[in-house]
Amino acid sequence: MKQTFTINGFDHHLLINDNERTLLIDTGSPFSIFNGSDFEFLGTHVSKGLLPVSPDTISELLGTHVDALVGNDMLQQFSVLVDYSHGTITFSDEDLSLPGSQAITMSQSFGIPKVTMQLRGKEGNFFLDTGAKISYVKASTLDGLTPDSQATDFYVGYGDFETPIYRVPTGIEGYNFNVQYGTLPSILELSLIGLSGTTGVVGYDFFNSFTVLLDYKNGILWLRPMDDHSAN
Repeated sequence: MKQTFTINGFDHHLLINDNERTLLIDTGSPFSIFNGSDFEFLGTHVSKGLLPVSPDTISELLGTHVDALVGNDMLQQFSVLVDYSHGTITFSDEDLSLPGSQAITMSQSFGIPKVTMQLRGKEGNFFLDTGAKISYVKASTLDGLTPDSQATDFYVGYGDFETPIYRVPTGIEGYNFNVQYGTLPSILELSLIGLSGTTGVVGYDFFNSFTVLLDYKNGILWLRPMDDHSAN
């Protein structure tokens, strides 16, 4: 099975339409969120756990309707190719290839994929989050920098919050790209970054800078700067 969807981006979140359902594809969530006791996507099923949020809560925070959030409990069953240059995302239960790409080791913590990146001369582990319109790092990582602007974001279970935005070059395996980083409220920084032992979370700016193939089965991230090639 291999299926490609058009990305219906809303405010830098990755949404797709599947059989009249609007789905939020979120590699930053360990679990899928849906109504009912069972959820199916491309022949894969998951049962509902005890989660304190619903698609209605996500829709309200997001500012647009979604029928379900597809998290890593389902995504890890596929190879997932995110191609913002063509506005598409492809799911396959067999291995995909990405010509001209570089293989990077990808691990998982708390059910979320992460890779090593370089920021301000230091190396650290970063979660990969297609659901994040803004990337985040520990506030101490940005010491001495002046913010460029201010933005409003949200976290499910916490609600809306304001964050300063810093534009900082970031590196991965010899590639450099610019990222708009924010800082989280202290309780979120501790729970989402501090306790995980990671430097931060990278979202839209990462996926919009590269064509990205997440090979969950083999623990590899295939990465290629934006160009006009296509995957097979």
